[in-house]
Parts: sequence; C-alpha cells; structure tokens
Amino acid sequence: LHKWNKAYNLTSVRDPNEMLVRHILDSIVVAPYLQGERFIDVGTGPGLPGIPLSIVRPEAHFTLLDSLGKRVRFLRQVQHELKLENIEPVQS
Repeated sequence: LHKWNKAYNLTSVRDPNEMLVRHILDSIVVAPYLQGERFIDVGTGPGLPGIPLSIVRPEAHFTLLDSLGKRVRFLRQVQHELKLENIEPVQS
C-alpha cells in the first residue's frame, strides 16, 4: 500500500506505521464477527477492509467493488503479487 500510494494516491495516510494501524489492523479486527462465506466490499478504495480480511479468512470470497479504474488496477496487482485467489476486483 505504501509503495503504490505514491503513484496512485490511494490513501491520505503516508506513514507506513500509521497505515498498519489505521488500515490493516482496523480492517482485520472485525474478522471474528463475520458470518458467511461471500462478502462484497463496496467502495473498497485500496482494498480496505477486503484485502486484509481475505488474507485472514482464506476460505471466504470477497468481491472488491470500486468505481475508479486506477484503484481496480491496484487491486489486481495486489491480487497477483499476493496470490489471492479469494478476491474479485470489480469496477462499476
């Protein structure tokens, strides 16, 4: 997120440590309370909370929906680099 944020302006948070707390940890804290196997993250932006949740819940499927092509391209790159088979980035 930090690396791509410079080129794509994905979040206003610039400090990597603050990104960890405000984006990653804040995303996964809800994981124990999620029920079901399919989720949609509407307006996902840089994949928050969808990507962190897909990592801690690999048995679940996450559709990551955003209107901006640059964000969806970022999501597809993350999907490829992290080999995430349980996410589906969608632009709409």
